[in-house]
Amino acid sequence: MPVYNASRYVQQAIDSVLGQTFSDFELFIIDDGSTDRTREILKRNSDPRIRLFLLEKNIGKVGACNHVLSECTAKYITIHDADDYSHARRFERQIHFLENNPSFAMCGTQFYEINGRGETRKISLETDPDRINELLKEDSQFHGPTMMLKKEILQEIGGLYRDFRNKEDVDLAMRIAEKYRVTNLNEYLYYYRLIPQGLSKVNFDFLRFEGLKVLQALARERQEEGKDCLMTGDVERYNNLLSEIKQPYIQDPSLLYRKAISLSVYFKFWRNAYLYAFKAIFANPLKSVNYREFLYVIKVSILDLIEGG
Repeated sequence: MPVYNASRYVQQAIDSVLGQTFSDFELFIIDDGSTDRTREILKRNSDPRIRLFLLEKNIGKVGACNHVLSECTAKYITIHDADDYSHARRFERQIHFLENNPSFAMCGTQFYEINGRGETRKISLETDPDRINELLKEDSQFHGPTMMLKKEILQEIGGLYRDFRNKEDVDLAMRIAEKYRVTNLNEYLYYYRLIPQGLSKVNFDFLRFEGLKVLQALARERQEEGKDCLMTGDVERYNNLLSEIKQPYIQDPSLLYRKAISLSVYFKFWRNAYLYAFKAIFANPLKSVNYREFLYVIKVSILDLIEGG
C-alpha cells in the first residue's frame, strides 16, 4: 500500500486489509514522503503483519512499490490504494480462484465507485479471458488495485511497475496477458473512492492522457521483436516515441488542460474543471476552443447543481 498524504482515508484502507477473512499475509505500507498527518496515523498501527517503510522524499507510486518489491516473499501480490477499501472476503476469493485455476497468473474483481457525495455505483468489467486479451489492446480491462498476481512471473514479463503515470497498471496487465491467462472475478470486492486531488498530483503531463498510445506502441514492439525498447534499454528509441506523441502538446500547450477539463467534468470535479479551464485560456488565449470549454464547464456544472438539488 503506497501512501502519500492520505490522512483522511488511510486508516479505513488499512482496517479493510487487516480485517480480511484470509489472514496469512504481510502488509507493506510505504509512506511516500507524506507532509500531512499520514505518518502519524500509520505509526499507530501495531499489527505484526504490517511492515512500515518511511521514505523521506516523494518518489511516486511506481517508485515506492518497486522500492520494496525485493522484500516481498509472498506467492501473490496485490497493490492497494490508500484512499480505498476492500470487501472483507476479497483476498479469500481471489486466492481461492488462483489456487484452483493454475493456468491463470492474475485476476481482478468488479468494484464500486464512490463519488464525493458518498454515493456508490457498480462498475462491471469483462470476465472472459479471450475477450479481455482483445480489449486490452485498446484500453484497460482491470481496475489496478484489484489485480492480484503471482509474484514468480514478474521477472519474465519485465518487472512490476514502469513509469506511465496513471497507466502503470494497464502496462502491467498488458505484459501479463501476453504470456498468461487473466480474468476478473464476477464479484464486487473493492471500493474505489473518487478524489479530486488525484487529478493534480505530481507528474501531471501529457503521459497522463496519452500513456495508452505509448503502451500500444510498446506492445507492438513486443509482438514483433519479443521485447520492447524499455526491456532492451534502448532509451533513444523510447525518447523518440515520446517525442512523436508529445508533438500536439508542444504545438498547443492548452491541449493538456483541455484534456484535464474533460476528465474533471466526467468525474464531476467542478473546482478542478474551472481551474483547468482558466489555465487553458492563459496557456493559449488565442485559441477559441478554450473559451468554449470554459462556457461548457459553466453550463454542465450549473446543470449538475440543479439536478443535485
